[in-house]
Amino acid sequence: MESEFFKRLVVGLISACITLGAIYFAYAPFGIVGTSVLIILIGALATLEFAGIAQKKDLELSRKALVTASTCYLIASLVAAFLIELYFLPTIVFAAALLYFFYRHRNPSHEPLNHISASAFSLIYVALPLSFALQLLYSPYVIEDGRLWIFYLVSVVKFSDITAYFIGKSIGKHPLSIISPKKTKEGLAGAIVGGFALSIAYCILARSMHLPINLDMFTAVILGLILPILGQLGDLSESLFKRDAGMKDSAHLPGVGGILDMIDSLIFTTPLLYFYIKFTHSL
Repeated sequence: MESEFFKRLVVGLISACITLGAIYFAYAPFGIVGTSVLIILIGALATLEFAGIAQKKDLELSRKALVTASTCYLIASLVAAFLIELYFLPTIVFAAALLYFFYRHRNPSHEPLNHISASAFSLIYVALPLSFALQLLYSPYVIEDGRLWIFYLVSVVKFSDITAYFIGKSIGKHPLSIISPKKTKEGLAGAIVGGFALSIAYCILARSMHLPINLDMFTAVILGLILPILGQLGDLSESLFKRDAGMKDSAHLPGVGGILDMIDSLIFTTPLLYFYIKFTHSL
């Protein structure tokens, strides 16, 4: 147990350092390239892991096609973030990928419905949420410092994960869902309390330091309650797929499982934060 915790701690610290560096330098000339490449690489690796989960269900998805589609979709999203007149570019890439999936799995004897659906869903489940991370950083709709919003998102969601883990381990007795027997209602409560507390603290700190982020107390309260819940739902969604495939982890990274295991809590929270910011800015 101590060895597993140590591995989780080391990998977590390394991941945190990489994430902080990518966020901090996201607006530097070399940082735009580096941060974008990191997000695209995460998308490619997570897509490979999703294909591995599908393979356990006897779905032979084309890993090259999925990685290519994910990479092209994220590049298109990056271009659309900088050039808003090309807002339709990600949709074109998705449509082209869908046509290729139809072509590749056109043989009626090879379960085309299952293969095409799983291939398309890999883009929706992995690449689409990551594209909103690029939008948060570089879209003109986010008129403040997008780095502060990304840091806020990752901090609140990951801290809620940490509090859920420790509270669930220490006092968790009531199972939350049959999807993941180790998750408890006490852990969910810990996630909400932890995420809410950090959201309020971030708001107070940002206002006291006059940081360029439009995070008022009302927004901090609303997002502080919603983001931890959606983060836990994202975790459960991946647990559902792994349980269906008979897998414990999506890959074999020491202490954390896989890339999907690391980003699952951001799958639903990232799009929500982007649309919340876009909606509030349009008012």
